[in-house]
Amino acid sequence: MGRVSKYPEEFRRQAAARVLDGGRGVRDVARGLDLNHETLRNWVAVLRAERAAPGGPVSADERAELARLRRRVAELELERKILRRPRSSRQGDGAVSPGETFAFIAADKTAYGVRRLHRVLGVSKTAFYDWVARGGGPSEAELAEAVPHRRAARPGPSIGEPMASAG
Repeated sequence: MGRVSKYPEEFRRQAAARVLDGGRGVRDVARGLDLNHETLRNWVAVLRAERAAPGGPVSADERAELARLRRRVAELELERKILRRPRSSRQGDGAVSPGETFAFIAADKTAYGVRRLHRVLGVSKTAFYDWVARGGGPSEAELAEAVPHRRAARPGPSIGEPMASAG
Protein backbone atom coordinates (compact mmCIF):
# COMPACT_ATOMS: atom_id res chain seq x y z
CA MET A 1 0.00 0.00 0.00
CA GLY A 2 1.38 3.42 -0.97
CA ARG A 3 1.91 6.27 1.38
CA VAL A 4 -0.86 8.78 2.06
CA SER A 5 -0.58 11.97 0.01
CA LYS A 6 -0.08 15.25 1.83
CA TYR A 7 -2.29 16.92 -0.78
CA PRO A 8 -6.09 16.65 -0.57
CA GLU A 9 -7.89 14.64 -3.24
CA GLU A 10 -9.76 17.69 -4.53
CA PHE A 11 -6.53 19.67 -4.97
CA ARG A 12 -4.94 16.81 -6.94
CA ARG A 13 -7.97 16.54 -9.22
CA GLN A 14 -8.09 20.29 -9.87
CA ALA A 15 -4.34 20.44 -10.61
CA ALA A 16 -4.60 17.53 -13.06
CA ALA A 17 -7.70 19.07 -14.65
CA ARG A 18 -5.74 22.29 -15.31
CA VAL A 19 -3.33 20.27 -17.43
CA LEU A 20 -5.95 18.21 -19.25
CA ASP A 21 -8.65 20.87 -19.70
CA GLY A 22 -6.58 24.04 -19.74
CA GLY A 23 -4.20 23.02 -22.49
CA ARG A 24 -1.17 23.95 -20.40
CA GLY A 25 1.94 21.82 -19.94
CA VAL A 26 2.61 19.74 -16.86
CA ARG A 27 5.80 21.65 -15.99
CA ASP A 28 4.08 25.02 -16.34
CA VAL A 29 1.15 24.07 -14.06
CA ALA A 30 3.51 22.37 -11.56
CA ARG A 31 5.69 25.49 -11.39
CA GLY A 32 2.63 27.68 -10.78
CA LEU A 33 1.42 25.43 -7.95
CA ASP A 34 4.93 24.89 -6.51
CA LEU A 35 4.80 21.11 -7.13
CA ASN A 36 7.24 18.59 -8.50
CA HIS A 37 6.32 18.07 -12.15
CA GLU A 38 6.55 14.24 -11.83
CA THR A 39 4.03 14.31 -8.99
CA LEU A 40 1.62 16.29 -11.15
CA ARG A 41 2.30 13.96 -14.09
CA ASN A 42 1.19 11.01 -11.91
CA TRP A 43 -2.01 12.84 -10.94
CA VAL A 44 -2.73 13.58 -14.61
CA ALA A 45 -2.27 9.89 -15.50
CA VAL A 46 -4.74 8.88 -12.76
CA LEU A 47 -7.32 11.41 -13.93
CA ARG A 48 -6.90 10.29 -17.57
CA ALA A 49 -7.47 6.67 -16.55
CA GLU A 50 -10.57 7.60 -14.56
CA ARG A 51 -12.01 9.57 -17.44
CA ALA A 52 -11.29 6.77 -19.91
CA ALA A 53 -12.97 4.11 -17.75
CA PRO A 54 -16.58 3.40 -18.64
CA GLY A 55 -18.92 4.68 -15.95
CA GLY A 56 -16.43 7.18 -14.60
CA PRO A 57 -14.27 6.87 -11.52
CA VAL A 58 -14.87 4.15 -8.97
CA SER A 59 -15.56 5.41 -5.47
CA ALA A 60 -13.88 4.03 -2.35
CA ASP A 61 -17.13 2.30 -1.35
CA GLU A 62 -17.36 0.64 -4.76
CA ARG A 63 -13.71 -0.48 -4.54
CA ALA A 64 -14.38 -1.98 -1.09
CA GLU A 65 -17.49 -3.73 -2.41
CA LEU A 66 -15.54 -5.12 -5.38
CA ALA A 67 -12.81 -6.40 -3.07
CA ARG A 68 -15.41 -8.04 -0.80
CA LEU A 69 -17.15 -9.67 -3.77
CA ARG A 70 -13.85 -10.91 -5.22
CA ARG A 71 -13.00 -12.53 -1.87
CA ARG A 72 -16.46 -14.16 -1.78
CA VAL A 73 -16.09 -15.48 -5.33
CA ALA A 74 -12.69 -16.94 -4.47
CA GLU A 75 -14.19 -18.58 -1.36
CA LEU A 76 -17.07 -20.08 -3.36
CA GLU A 77 -14.71 -21.37 -6.03
CA LEU A 78 -12.63 -23.07 -3.35
CA GLU A 79 -15.75 -24.61 -1.79
CA ARG A 80 -16.80 -25.89 -5.21
CA LYS A 81 -13.36 -27.39 -5.71
CA ILE A 82 -13.63 -29.15 -2.33
CA LEU A 83 -17.09 -30.52 -3.10
CA ARG A 84 -16.05 -31.79 -6.52
CA ARG A 85 -13.13 -33.82 -5.11
CA PRO A 86 -13.87 -37.54 -4.95
CA ARG A 87 -14.17 -38.77 -1.38
CA SER A 88 -14.27 -42.53 -2.03
CA SER A 89 -16.88 -45.02 -3.11
CA ARG A 90 -20.41 -43.77 -2.72
CA GLN A 91 -23.17 -45.83 -1.19
CA GLY A 92 -26.14 -46.94 -3.27
CA ASP A 93 -28.06 -43.71 -2.59
CA GLY A 94 -25.07 -41.53 -3.57
CA ALA A 95 -24.24 -40.66 0.04
CA VAL A 96 -20.75 -40.88 1.49
CA SER A 97 -20.30 -42.54 4.88
CA PRO A 98 -19.19 -40.36 7.80
CA GLY A 99 -15.94 -42.33 8.06
CA GLU A 100 -15.09 -41.57 4.43
CA THR A 101 -15.91 -37.90 4.97
CA PHE A 102 -13.70 -37.77 8.07
CA ALA A 103 -10.87 -39.52 6.20
CA PHE A 104 -11.22 -36.90 3.46
CA ILE A 105 -10.99 -34.10 6.06
CA ALA A 106 -7.95 -35.70 7.69
CA ALA A 107 -6.19 -35.97 4.34
CA ASP A 108 -6.96 -32.42 3.16
CA LYS A 109 -6.97 -30.43 6.40
CA THR A 110 -3.56 -28.88 5.74
CA ALA A 111 -4.57 -27.72 2.26
CA TYR A 112 -7.99 -26.28 3.10
CA GLY A 113 -8.19 -25.98 6.88
CA VAL A 114 -10.36 -28.00 9.23
CA ARG A 115 -12.86 -25.20 9.88
CA ARG A 116 -13.57 -24.67 6.17
CA LEU A 117 -13.86 -28.40 5.43
CA HIS A 118 -16.36 -28.91 8.25
CA ARG A 119 -18.45 -25.96 7.13
CA VAL A 120 -18.45 -26.99 3.46
CA LEU A 121 -19.05 -30.70 4.08
CA GLY A 122 -21.64 -30.13 6.80
CA VAL A 123 -20.12 -32.25 9.56
CA SER A 124 -19.36 -31.28 13.14
CA LYS A 125 -15.81 -30.74 14.30
CA THR A 126 -16.57 -32.65 17.50
CA ALA A 127 -17.56 -35.76 15.55
CA PHE A 128 -14.39 -35.48 13.45
CA TYR A 129 -12.12 -35.17 16.48
CA ASP A 130 -13.93 -38.10 18.15
CA TRP A 131 -13.24 -40.11 15.00
CA VAL A 132 -9.56 -39.10 15.14
CA ALA A 133 -9.38 -40.06 18.86
CA ARG A 134 -10.76 -43.53 17.99
CA GLY A 135 -7.91 -43.96 15.54
CA GLY A 136 -9.97 -43.27 12.46
CA GLY A 137 -12.14 -46.36 12.71
CA PRO A 138 -15.90 -46.63 12.47
CA SER A 139 -18.04 -45.89 15.51
CA GLU A 140 -20.17 -48.50 17.22
CA ALA A 141 -23.26 -47.01 15.57
CA GLU A 142 -21.64 -47.31 12.13
CA LEU A 143 -20.71 -50.92 12.84
CA ALA A 144 -24.21 -51.73 14.07
CA GLU A 145 -25.67 -50.16 10.94
CA ALA A 146 -23.34 -52.21 8.72
CA VAL A 147 -24.03 -55.59 10.40
CA PRO A 148 -27.67 -56.02 9.20
CA HIS A 149 -26.54 -55.36 5.65
CA ARG A 150 -23.94 -58.11 5.86
CA ARG A 151 -26.38 -60.64 7.33
CA ALA A 152 -28.95 -60.03 4.63
CA ALA A 153 -26.36 -60.53 1.92
CA ARG A 154 -25.19 -63.89 3.27
CA PRO A 155 -27.49 -66.94 3.07
CA GLY A 156 -27.60 -69.36 5.94
CA PRO A 157 -27.30 -68.93 9.68
CA SER A 158 -25.24 -66.19 11.21
CA ILE A 159 -22.50 -66.82 13.72
CA GLY A 160 -23.98 -67.87 17.00
CA GLU A 161 -27.35 -68.93 15.55
CA PRO A 162 -28.25 -72.60 15.91
CA MET A 163 -28.27 -74.59 12.74
CA ALA A 164 -31.54 -76.17 11.67
CA SER A 165 -31.56 -79.85 12.48
CA ALA A 166 -32.14 -82.30 9.66
CA GLY A 167 -34.13 -84.75 11.62
